[in-house]
Amino acid sequence: MKLMRVGSIVVWSNRALGVASAAVVFVMVGVVTYGVLMRYIFKSPTAFAIELPSLLFIAAIAFCLGYTQLHKRHVRVELVTSRLPAKLQYALHLLSSVVVVGYSAFVVWSLWRRFVQYAAVNEVARESRIPVAPFVFAIVLGVVFLALQVIIEVRSAEAATPKEAEGHGKVRGID
Repeated sequence: MKLMRVGSIVVWSNRALGVASAAVVFVMVGVVTYGVLMRYIFKSPTAFAIELPSLLFIAAIAFCLGYTQLHKRHVRVELVTSRLPAKLQYALHLLSSVVVVGYSAFVVWSLWRRFVQYAAVNEVARESRIPVAPFVFAIVLGVVFLALQVIIEVRSAEAATPKEAEGHGKVRGID
């Protein structure tokens, strides 16, 4: 029962982060448009119009990691794996899940340290003076929810009947 509640929260959070990612892209388009207008029409370029879209792009990518996993849209090599027996496919799915969660833990650990350091000294982008700590935190948040989504999917596949486990690629999480 607790798994279902946690799973529902993770799925809801990944959907919300997916919407946030789309909103960030929308803002990024606005900033780029503003930068182009200022540079080419008003002959008055702004520093933030170059650096801010790069930082926003980082946030957009980070926010959609778990959402993309939820909808099974990450790049996978199915040409070979789809021809393997179901049990071997499932074993490879578990192995890749362990690798993703392990790598995510490393990324979160290292970037959390970087976030704390940047926040402590108020690290800013070189030209525009935009604080970079929030964007590092966005990566941490996105990777945490990617890892949580993978864990929920593995737990859901484990709880599935053997017949359902064969189609593990269709497990989305707990809705």
